[in-house]
Amino acid sequence: MKRIAVAVSVSIVLSLANGAQAQLRDRLANPAIPVKLTHPATLGIQAKSIAFGGATGPCADQLVDMLTEDFVQNNIQVIDREHLNTLLAEHNFSITGYVDQKTTAELGKILGPAALVFVKVQRCTSEKKSLYENRDTYDRNLPPVIRVNISRTQFFFRGSIQTVDLATGRIFAATTIENAPSVQNESDNGVPEFPSEFEVQDTSLHQAALSVHRLFFSWNENKSLVFFDDDDCNLKQAYQAVKKGAVEDALHLSVQNLEKCRSLPKADARTLSHAYYNLGMSHYVAGEYEDALNYLGEASKLRPGDIVKEATALCILASESAAQTRRIENQMAVEAAVATDRSQQRQASAAAKQPKTLSIKEIIAMRQAGLSEELTAAAIRKNNEPYNLSVEEMLELKTNGISEDLIKLMLEPTLSPARQEPRGRP
Repeated sequence: MKRIAVAVSVSIVLSLANGAQAQLRDRLANPAIPVKLTHPATLGIQAKSIAFGGATGPCADQLVDMLTEDFVQNNIQVIDREHLNTLLAEHNFSITGYVDQKTTAELGKILGPAALVFVKVQRCTSEKKSLYENRDTYDRNLPPVIRVNISRTQFFFRGSIQTVDLATGRIFAATTIENAPSVQNESDNGVPEFPSEFEVQDTSLHQAALSVHRLFFSWNENKSLVFFDDDDCNLKQAYQAVKKGAVEDALHLSVQNLEKCRSLPKADARTLSHAYYNLGMSHYVAGEYEDALNYLGEASKLRPGDIVKEATALCILASESAAQTRRIENQMAVEAAVATDRSQQRQASAAAKQPKTLSIKEIIAMRQAGLSEELTAAAIRKNNEPYNLSVEEMLELKTNGISEDLIKLMLEPTLSPARQEPRGRP
């Protein structure tokens, strides 16, 4: 029994070793190639203009300046603070760092289909540190270990962005933005100067502006991905298409490659796994993450390893991000539909409360039925809407006993009622 156990253990170890070697060979034979990926905007707001509702904290104004430039470059109108204040003052309105649904509705009436952005910065500071490291030299002409002095300048940024979509009334939760870039100078001969804190601050603020950009706009990312270029099943064709950035061609060719591999009587498991992998990654680059995960799962069954595992992790992360974006978009669509329905109900209710405009025949009927001219005038005035009477209609009214005072009142309901003299008085 012991011999069998030892034999099995040795077999497993050898199998794992062979698998690791195969993975290493795959990496060496198929180095990762740069691929451009396109990601959708996180918030999915379709605003044509942006207004900054407030900017508080250190560096906030500098960040707003960068965001303003970015929005303008992407064809979004930015309502400057002075113009915004003027608009709000005209409507006796002011805003703070907090808005509710009622405030949002009022702002929507004033600013139209815009997004209101609040910028709050909690931390925007630099820090300088003097450090050292002992490093091996591997040089016969130098000591085996030397001391390297390090002067490091690091910048810390932490802030939040809250966005209100005035077109739909949706108030998004605040998005936290953090970064901490650093730059260092090194020397093995004395203490070097510290890098400029302004340079690191500029890097930090640009990183923060990029994070905000991704909330409102789709963005591209260059990623290094492994694609297999086996001659078998023509995998090299799809590989070359990906390398050229022809995403649709790569997907089409990868489908053909897999079909060819599966049609072979004795398909090599390695090549078939590579075909499944390439098709999965082609779907990933195209933004079709569910299909990507399905094909990567098939590749893993045939030939598991770090390459497939890393690709699967990328797809899962992208799939979760896309699902979150879809949830936001669906919620926005529902809220917009609810807002539209409520607006229509309010309009219908307001229309129902409006007094009915009397027709010419109704006015004639009222007088012929014996209702007083004063009561008829009150009914006309209640609607407060002028009649657009033609000459024929005025003659019809006069012929049917309607006085000129009532006809004048129909033409201009805001006129004061004519003073009636008692009958019989000279």
